[in-house]
Amino acid sequence: MINLRKSQRSEKPIFESRSVYGSLARRVALVFLVLVILPLLLYVGFLWHRDSKIKMDAALSDMRLVGKFSEAFLDQWYDESLVQLNALSMVSEEDRELSANLMQNLSTILVFNLQGECIHSNRKELIGRRDFHPEILQKTANLKAFLFIGKNPATNQEELFLFERKESEIWGLSVDLEKWMRPFSHLKNVGFPITVHFVLPQDEGKKENEIVLKLPAANATFDIQVSLAEKEIKKYAGGGFFSHVFVFLALIICIGGIGAIWLITRIARPFRKLYQVMEEVRNENYEQKYEKDRFGFEINALGENFNQMLETLLHNMETAKELEIGRKVQNQLLPEKIHEFPGLTLGKAFVPAKEVAGDFYDLFVRGENELLLAIADGSDKGISACLYSLMVRSMLRSHATADEGLEDIVRRTNNLFCRDTGDTGNFVTAWVGIYRSDSHTLQYTSCGHLPAVYLDPEGKLQELSTEGIAFGVIEIDQVQVKSISLSPGCLLFLYSDGVTEAQNEKGELFGKSRLLEFLISHRSLEPQMLIDRLIATVDQFAGDSIARDDLTVLCFKVH
Repeated sequence: MINLRKSQRSEKPIFESRSVYGSLARRVALVFLVLVILPLLLYVGFLWHRDSKIKMDAALSDMRLVGKFSEAFLDQWYDESLVQLNALSMVSEEDRELSANLMQNLSTILVFNLQGECIHSNRKELIGRRDFHPEILQKTANLKAFLFIGKNPATNQEELFLFERKESEIWGLSVDLEKWMRPFSHLKNVGFPITVHFVLPQDEGKKENEIVLKLPAANATFDIQVSLAEKEIKKYAGGGFFSHVFVFLALIICIGGIGAIWLITRIARPFRKLYQVMEEVRNENYEQKYEKDRFGFEINALGENFNQMLETLLHNMETAKELEIGRKVQNQLLPEKIHEFPGLTLGKAFVPAKEVAGDFYDLFVRGENELLLAIADGSDKGISACLYSLMVRSMLRSHATADEGLEDIVRRTNNLFCRDTGDTGNFVTAWVGIYRSDSHTLQYTSCGHLPAVYLDPEGKLQELSTEGIAFGVIEIDQVQVKSISLSPGCLLFLYSDGVTEAQNEKGELFGKSRLLEFLISHRSLEPQMLIDRLIATVDQFAGDSIARDDLTVLCFKVH
């Protein structure tokens, strides 16, 4: 169907007032959170992980250094202690006690025979005992020199022992383990709080959440264990990191927050201006326009587009008003209803296009036996075309009322219309006829319009036309008028170019040949039914194409 024959009305949308500032603030806050805060937190997490790894590597490196230092310290004590044993073994028994007293770091000096009996000691209570770590004495007898940690029965304390075999005797000395480990206690005050222990190989010596590094001690029954609690690494790794990050974030939030508040307020200003203009337009105040803002940027472009859209809207509203006026004028050109006329059955149709034009048809009864019928098409579009066509219709009726003949009616109408329109270039084509019911004759003339189609009862087709020019072109002295007798059952069909020039989506015209074929095949129908069927056929042919011209049809059948 031709869409423009259907009018559609859209309801006014509901427009709710909203806070531009609040909406913009939320969006900026969201952007700030996503693009600044979250990446910053991720970067802080990355720095924390990187710093923790660096501190862990540093802690392991320090533990290795402490382990190497412990090994070197133990090796040094081992060598020095062997020298002391050699010195003690070379002095006489009377001088050994004096020498032992000179060696203040030593706790106990021991001499055993190969059977494990203590034969000499600076601790008199140990002489003669055979239960002094017999398994160690047995191992020393085989290895010659050996380090171990054990409990001294004389002092009842854990001590570090060195045993060395010298021919048929085993010499030994010991030191208080706590005093000997005292240099390592200072390591807790330097860097990481690392601790050093001597542990048996089979003893794990590891506590939960503790990093342990074990190093084997040469010529000893124990291993050197260097340990560090993981929480100490985390504590050291954290340090002032989070406090610095907190201060940094606080500065960003404070400084950035103040800047963001100012920026949001400033950026929201052109939004508010545009919003206020839209509110005014919504309230039908069309004089408001958006004014550019220095910080408007894209909003200025949007505002300019809105101004242009508003101008276009106002223009379209004026055009719509003009179109509505044109429709009213065009409706005045058409008879409100068709009166019955003796011996005729009448049918008519007017389908307006998108643009207002000057098409009209008219039926005017003159006297008792005459019917003036006309169909016309204005050359222009819009209100002016309607007004010119209204002038022609009024002139035709005025002259027809004076009982003038068809030639005089058309000639006087043309000449008067020419004088009124001047050089405007507007003209109106028309086909005008007078039917006399008493004689069944039709006088007609064509003023540059399409020929009427006459079908006799047998279906023979004849086009009725004369030589003539449109109303308003030039003044004329003569009008060619023809006459034809209409027999009962014949059909007369008048139409405008809106029928033959209807286009489909392919750009094809409905054309005159389709029209004539339709009239021949449907001539048996009553005039109004024939016209309705023709309109439906044209609509089906046009499909969704837009109608560019009015479709005007007039038809009657003689009884």
